Amino acid sequence: NRARLVANRNLFAGTRYKGCAREGMSLLQGIVLCGHCGRHMNVRYERNGCVQYSCRSQRTRRPCQDVQGRHVEPLVEQVMLEALSREGLELAVGALEKLGERARELDRQWGNRIEAAHYEAERAARRYHRVEPENRLVARTLEREWNTRLEELERLEEEYAEVKRRPPFDLTAAQREKILELAQDLPRLWHAETTRQSQRKEVLRLLIEDVTVTNMEEPWSVAVAIQWRTGTLSQHQAKRPLPHPQTTAAEVVARIEALYQTRTDAQIAELLNAEGYRSGYGKAFTAERVAHVRNRRGWRKYNTDLKEPAPSVH
Repeated sequence: NRARLVANRNLFAGTRYKGCAREGMSLLQGIVLCGHCGRHMNVRYERNGCVQYSCRSQRTRRPCQDVQGRHVEPLVEQVMLEALSREGLELAVGALEKLGERARELDRQWGNRIEAAHYEAERAARRYHRVEPENRLVARTLEREWNTRLEELERLEEEYAEVKRRPPFDLTAAQREKILELAQDLPRLWHAETTRQSQRKEVLRLLIEDVTVTNMEEPWSVAVAIQWRTGTLSQHQAKRPLPHPQTTAAEVVARIEALYQTRTDAQIAELLNAEGYRSGYGKAFTAERVAHVRNRRGWRKYNTDLKEPAPSVH
């Protein structure tokens, strides 16, 4: 309980504490690690409501990296729910049953070792009691051997008692069925409107230890490494959209450059649409969108005779 209280402390980023699961929209709050420096990343909420994970140097406060939550959180959520599918849970139940069989086999081995130690201790005791009292040197040697066998027996019994304190891996038929029912219930409860964000975080933390994220320039994506509570590490890649200056295709930019001195923006937009070109967001071109491309590249119209047609009044 004391360890849980300490771990629930909500401190600044960069500490080893995850903090308790709070009601904020950040799904990975407290468990996101920076792929560059390994520190815990801080959570920032932008004006538009988006979640951003930020890492800052503790000494210089310079940015290490910023990762948008909308690029990473859907991927982690999908991977977690896929891990809790019926097939995944059946594999988990099968693994637990294998562990149960292994535990029973180890128990038999412990029984054999303790039985052998009992036999050796009794054998040493019989040898000691058969020796003549006059043979003091032999008696002392046999007594030391007897004590050694008794100490070995006591050590094995203590180790076996420690092993028996661990919880068993045996599953009843009812427990197995309840585990498999989670495959249908959990996705429905996860997306339910009545489920609080803090509850989703608690479920996530039961399965995932931490998530390490790294912005990648080539390809333009986020590398996501999920450390599961079982000790397994899975590698994933989350896509992120290209930055705005690169959304317009180079072919379209070259076409506008060839036309802007001899045609109006409205004429260029009409021609681009007729040729099947679309903007970086997949929309049809308008005079405003053409002008935006021109202005970002400093292409000004110096032909005073070339004027945009006045908008029609309806």
